[in-house]
Amino acid sequence: MKKLLALGLVIFTSLLLTGCGQTKPEDVAKNFYQALEDKNVDKAYGMLYLDTKASQHEMETKGKLQMIVGEVSSRIEQKGGTQSIEVGDVVTKEDNARVQLHITFNNKTQSDETFNLRKQNDEWKIRL
Repeated sequence: MKKLLALGLVIFTSLLLTGCGQTKPEDVAKNFYQALEDKNVDKAYGMLYLDTKASQHEMETKGKLQMIVGEVSSRIEQKGGTQSIEVGDVVTKEDNARVQLHITFNNKTQSDETFNLRKQNDEWKIRL
């Protein structure tokens, strides 16, 4: 009985860990946009696709991202914040994806934003 319980626990843990990297690209794009609006540089940085060169220059990459976050969040604030985010076209080809988000702001203006993503270690990441 203990062996059966242990086997069940191993299978459950494996399935749980396998599912962690299976987030949809559109979910990652929405979460990244939300991190920009919330001025959460660390969360946004964790969602970036980093090649070897960018990984070696972490401080420089974070500095550039901080400027982007500041600019984007300022534009969002000027429009009264985000009212809603709808997923538009999602095109996935192997390890690459393009996601279009349709954003409605509280001042009733709208914007379409396109995000390019790449799979890295079975997780979708934003490409800048």
